[in-house]
Formats: sequence, structure tokens, C-alpha cells
Amino acid sequence: ALDEVYIGMVETAGQYTYTGNANLDAQIMVGKALIQTLLGDNVLQTSTNSVGLPLVDWAEGNNPSFTPNFRCNGDSMHHVVKGSIMIRVEDCQGFHIKGNTIDDVEILSKGPVELCADFHKGASFLDGSDRMLADLRGISVAAVSAYDDSLSSGNDASSISHNTITNLYSQS
Repeated sequence: ALDEVYIGMVETAGQYTYTGNANLDAQIMVGKALIQTLLGDNVLQTSTNSVGLPLVDWAEGNNPSFTPNFRCNGDSMHHVVKGSIMIRVEDCQGFHIKGNTIDDVEILSKGPVELCADFHKGASFLDGSDRMLADLRGISVAAVSAYDDSLSSGNDASSISHNTITNLYSQS
């Protein structure tokens, strides 16, 4: 069944009506402004906008026969879901991750559901059979040494200590 609040629409007898929410309304508003060329010289880097006029018209109630097609397992910029990370640190130095408790985390990943027009399996480049949707990481740290030395504060040592990670469960 559809999570109508999350996807911002209700279905009645095969017709879909936009109900929206704060996030979706903002995306519709920006998509409409882009279509109308109201945002100037593209300072927002929105050239990958996929909110088209039929979707905007439907959200505004002007196209009731429109049936939305969803890109499942990805977003409008073609990012594919590769799992979940509870604490992520990237491109920084001088950080301390200490005394955190991560407990009882579940990720239950599914394949395509109804209304999925596009579904990318998000496979690992190391193993094409690994969908990565349900990969679950407690703490992930990346690229801490590739940092500009001119930004150094003199005390750039980083540490990860005394964290507790228990009961992580994933299924796809």
C-alpha cells in the first residue's frame, strides 16, 4: 500500500490527487520557478531539475487525470540509495566522536513498489548482486587526510572512542 502522507497524494478509484507536505510543496514551487525561468542565472545548480510542467499542473489541481511516475530508490539528481549511516563524518579533521549510543536500528529495504516507473538497484561496483539498499553503518569516516593544510588549527588529531553500537538489523 502507498504511504499517502509520505508521498503527498491520495488515490481514489484510480485517480491520484496531490495533497503535498512541506518538502514536496517546496520542490513543486522551485520546479515551477525554474520552468518559468524566475531564478536567474542558475546559481542554485538546478540544471538537473526533473519537476516538469505536467507534475506542477497536477499538484496545482489543473490536471486531475495525471498519474505520477516515481523514481524509486533514487532522487531527482540520480543519487541511488546505498544504505544508511547513523553518524557520518567526511572531509574534516580535528573531530572527536565520543560517547554515542546507537541501538535498535532497522532498515527494511524493498524492491520496486507500485507506481515505480524507474528503479535502480544501487548495486555495489564490487559485487553487482549486492543491492546496497539495506547496507547499514553505525559510524562512517571518509577522507580525513585530504584536507587543506592552510586551514589547520594546529590540533587536527581526530578520534573515535567509547561509542556503543548494538542491535543493527537490515533486510532487503
